[in-house]
Amino acid sequence: MADSSGASSGIGALVSIFASIIGLAVIAVIVSQKAQTAGILQALGSAAGTAIGAATAPVTGGGTNPLTGK
Repeated sequence: MADSSGASSGIGALVSIFASIIGLAVIAVIVSQKAQTAGILQALGSAAGTAIGAATAPVTGGGTNPLTGK
């Protein structure tokens, strides 16, 4: 039988290099000034806060139920 450990380590190295290139591209897009990352994060935070408020409203008595309007 042939030992395939050399081939599998070579493939693993290629996958690691490819993943590194993709990761670098993602980071470049995120930190780009045109990406408006701060606005996106602020919108996500606002949406999370709204969802938490809606979920806890029946218990805390705050806000209105978006389904019934009461």
